[in-house]
Amino acid sequence: MKHALSAYNPVGDKFTLFLPDNEAFDEFFKESSAYSNIEELIADFEFANILVRYHVVSRSIVTNDFPLGALPDSC
Repeated sequence: MKHALSAYNPVGDKFTLFLPDNEAFDEFFKESSAYSNIEELIADFEFANILVRYHVVSRSIVTNDFPLGALPDSC
């Protein structure tokens, strides 16, 4: 996934990856006909790459950056 992440942050540092929590992944695996656990999902490089691509921001973001539950428009 390093290549997918570096494509969105050419500097190679200070990026944030937003992924669903364990509960959301568990629900996904229950409903998925393709994946039953995280290892199977990660083994599918193409899908994992897409998942990362749409959940990455090329800057460092911490929880305090969005106290009201939303990121500012500048992200």
